[in-house]
Amino acid sequence: SFARYLPDVDARGAADDARARRLLQLRAAKVCLHEAGHLFGLKHCVFASCLMNGSNHAAEGGRKPMHLCAVCLRKLQSTCKF
Repeated sequence: SFARYLPDVDARGAADDARARRLLQLRAAKVCLHEAGHLFGLKHCVFASCLMNGSNHAAEGGRKPMHLCAVCLRKLQSTCKF
């Protein structure tokens, strides 16, 4: 479930719908791309700020970029032969 990726509600108990939707889409895309990296044999990255960094909570996931570092990109190139 992606419900845990929804942003917190404001003091009135409502979230800005457009902002909440964008944030949910960004978080969901990062998770899906990260998991796709695992399908291609990539492990969690410890070399740099990378899509394949592990995350234990939303703040860590939020800091994760939408791209692979040079090390993980090279691993993917080697695996896929491109």
